[in-house]
Amino acid sequence: MSFVFNPAGLLALTTNPAGGIARELEQQGDRIVVAARGYVGTQWPGGPSAPPQPFRRSGDLQASIRRTEARVVSGVLQVQLVADAAHGGYLYPDLLRQNGFQFVDLDALG
Repeated sequence: MSFVFNPAGLLALTTNPAGGIARELEQQGDRIVVAARGYVGTQWPGGPSAPPQPFRRSGDLQASIRRTEARVVSGVLQVQLVADAAHGGYLYPDLLRQNGFQFVDLDALG
C-alpha cells in the first residue's frame, strides 16, 4: 500500500470553516476571550484615577470582547478576537485614535 498525497484534500481540511480545525480554533478563541476579559478587569496601580484604579473599570470593554466565527481570509483559516465597546457615547477605537494610537483594519487585509 502506498501513500498518495492529495493536495486538494489537505487544502479542504485546513480551510473548511465548518470543519474540526475551525472548531478547535474557535475553542481556543473562547479560552482567550475568557483570559482577555479577566485581564482588562484587573486592578492596576497608577493611571488617570490613580492610585489605584477601581477594579473592573473597563466593564464596557470587558463585556464586548468576543471571537468571530471561523472564516477563510486570503486562504488562511482564522478566528479573530474583537471588542467594539463604547463608553460614554464614544467607541474605544475613536478615543484611542484621538490619543495617537494607530490600528490595522483586519477586514481590509482579507
